[in-house]
Amino acid sequence: MYFLQNTSVFAGFRCRSKLLLSVYQVVVGFSVIYI
Repeated sequence: MYFLQNTSVFAGFRCRSKLLLSVYQVVVGFSVIYI
């Protein structure tokens, strides 16, 4: 049970980091276009 909960938390962290990475890429892209 603990292992399953841990993996789900890890998966959520990975998903969140992927989302942050995509947002960061979009911000950088807009900055490059703006500059």
